Amino acid sequence: MYFNPYSIPPFITTIIIFWLGIVVYARNRKSPVNRAFFLMSLSIVVWLFFAGVSFNCNRKELADVFVRITNIGVTFISITMFHFVTAFLHIAKLRKFVIFLYGYGLICSGLVLFTNLLVKDSKQYFCGFYSLAGELHPIFLTIFISQIILCVFLLIAYYLGLSENTVKKQQIKYVLIGIFIFDLSSVDFIPNYGISFYPFGYATTTLFI
Repeated sequence: MYFNPYSIPPFITTIIIFWLGIVVYARNRKSPVNRAFFLMSLSIVVWLFFAGVSFNCNRKELADVFVRITNIGVTFISITMFHFVTAFLHIAKLRKFVIFLYGYGLICSGLVLFTNLLVKDSKQYFCGFYSLAGELHPIFLTIFISQIILCVFLLIAYYLGLSENTVKKQQIKYVLIGIFIFDLSSVDFIPNYGISFYPFGYATTTLFI
């Protein structure tokens, strides 16, 4: 391991998001919305923390382990975001689908850790080591994006269904803006396909949270 300056921004963002997640959860531990927000924050923390650790690796064998753990965090970001949105909108009928998505996330985690289907290798770029996409990664990416789109659809549908300019309507507007900003984090998938690019998703993720 060595100190890589490129790892500083992800580590700083990790601290901020972890702190915010704990604060929100501590305010009301029984709230489904607060719990879902904490899980979403935790997924982002796993992603950014181990991405930073991967940048600091000077041995490929070690980087191979950390980039896979990084991708487990990525796997659950869209799942926990969908969980948060359904809890925020009080859509109880989608609870079973949320549970199904967590099961899907566990399967993907197993594929990430024990096969090369989602993550086939790691590659060293100018900013440090990063994972390379496996054969099934395009399918995973499509499902990931689809979950985000579904979140946006649910929020817009609920927003349009509110006739008056209520506090809830304002909250939905801010969540939508946050998700649109977070969508810019998708640029972090570019290095997965062998293109040298500094993933700045930590910046847009901080604005989203």
